[in-house]
Amino acid sequence: MVRDLILAGPGEHWGTIDYDINRDLNDIGTSYAGDLFLVAWDGERIIGTGALVPKSEGVAEVVRVLDR
Repeated sequence: MVRDLILAGPGEHWGTIDYDINRDLNDIGTSYAGDLFLVAWDGERIIGTGALVPKSEGVAEVVRVLDR
């Protein structure tokens, strides 16, 4: 469910989804193990996602941001 929502944005923007360049979303648990991956819910509806991926000491990158 999260994967489909995240990919909907690029699909709407570009008119197509390239699953080969988004392989991290095939298994979010494995891809972001050890990182922080958040899912925001409004009842039973997902309204946001985001992952915090450490890059170096004191530096992290925010990725896979979705807000609906």
